[in-house]
Amino acid sequence: MTLKQHMTITTVLTVLLGFFWKNYSGVVLFWLGGIFIDVDHYFDYVRETGDRRISLRRMEEMFLNLKEKKFYGLFHSYELIIIGVCLNFFYLKNEWFYGLLAGLLLHLILDALCNPVKARFYFFLYRLNHSFEIATCVKQKKQKLT
Repeated sequence: MTLKQHMTITTVLTVLLGFFWKNYSGVVLFWLGGIFIDVDHYFDYVRETGDRRISLRRMEEMFLNLKEKKFYGLFHSYELIIIGVCLNFFYLKNEWFYGLLAGLLLHLILDALCNPVKARFYFFLYRLNHSFEIATCVKQKKQKLT
């Protein structure tokens, strides 16, 4: 899913959320979490290409076409959300933090629905178990039966 698509969907849902949830810090963090989770793509892009210049076009072209060999995506992880929920529930106890986690979760769900990777791909431990190799995490194309 492109950054523009993430921004559009997340912005619309943020506005709607703002009508129902009057915790504006949480609403802003929902928006930030839904979009800026993609910062981890930059680190994978630099590792993969050695190019430190930010080019959204080149980064999107690489990631959307699954041209990278490995994807670490430290923030693209359901485990991070689970840890965040536990941390907030038992220790931080901040309502606004749930907004950030909900934004992260929205982003992961959109990626899982739109990107050609296995559903388990957004579990960090799954990627770790497969040495972060993209080739093992891509959905296989269905072959025609003859």
